[in-house]
Amino acid sequence: MSDDPNLDAIIAGLKDSFIESTMERLIALDTLIQNLQSGDGSDGEAMADFRGQIHSIKGTGGTFGFPLVSIICHRLEEVIQDERDYTMQEFDQVQLFVDYIRKIIESGDDPDEADAEEILANLPTISAPQQTVRRTTDLKIVLVTPMAAMRQLAEFYLSEQGCHVLSTDSSVDAFRLAVENRPDLVISSVQMETLNGIDLGRAISAISLLRNTKISLMTSSADAGDLSVGIPEEFTYIRTDHLEDDISKVLDGTTC
Repeated sequence: MSDDPNLDAIIAGLKDSFIESTMERLIALDTLIQNLQSGDGSDGEAMADFRGQIHSIKGTGGTFGFPLVSIICHRLEEVIQDERDYTMQEFDQVQLFVDYIRKIIESGDDPDEADAEEILANLPTISAPQQTVRRTTDLKIVLVTPMAAMRQLAEFYLSEQGCHVLSTDSSVDAFRLAVENRPDLVISSVQMETLNGIDLGRAISAISLLRNTKISLMTSSADAGDLSVGIPEEFTYIRTDHLEDDISKVLDGTTC
C-alpha cells in the first residue's frame, strides 16, 4: 500500500473493476465452451473469440495482483493453440482451467505459494498433434521490481524460456547481484526506491566487467514513449501490459 490514501482508493477501484470485468468474461467463456461442445468443436470464430478472451485476462491479471491467473491463462493458451478439432472431453478439461480462474477471482486475492503450486500441479493437460518447441536460452537474468505480482509473472515467463533468474525488490541488491553474477541481462522497473531503473542501468553499464550486460526497463505502455527520450539508445524496454511478448523480443536480442 502507498502513503497516499487517494492513490490506494484508485488502485482498489481498478482492482474491483478488473474483478468485475473478468467475471463477465468468464461467463462468456462458459457460454463459448457450451456452444463449442454442442457443435463440432471446430467453430473458428468461436475459438478465436475464446482465445481472445483468455489473452485479455492474461494480459491484465498480473497488473492487478493476480499473477497466477495470468499463468493459468498462459497454460491454457498453450493447450488450445492448434487449429484443429477439439473433442467434448477436451472442452471439459478447458472448463477446468476456466473454473480455477473463477475460483481465484471470486476469492479477491491471488493464492499463497503453496496453494498456487497445488493448482498448477492439478491443471489438466491436453494432448495435441504438435507440441510447442521451447527455446533454451540458458541466459542469466537479474530481475528487479518492487511489485511482487509483476516480479512473479516475469519470473515465470523468463523461466519458461530457459533463463536462470535472480530476482529482488531492491535496486541496491540488484546492483550487487549484477556485480557478483555478471548476468547477460538486467531487467528493472523504472520506478524504484533509492536508485531508479534508468540510473541503475547506467551504473551497471559503467562497470567494465559488465560491458556485455544488456539493460531492459519495465514500464507501462503509457510511459514507454516518454521513456525512449533521454536514455541510452542501447537500453530496451518491456511494457508491463505486454509482458510476455516484450520479454520474448528482448530475449531474442540478448546473446550469451
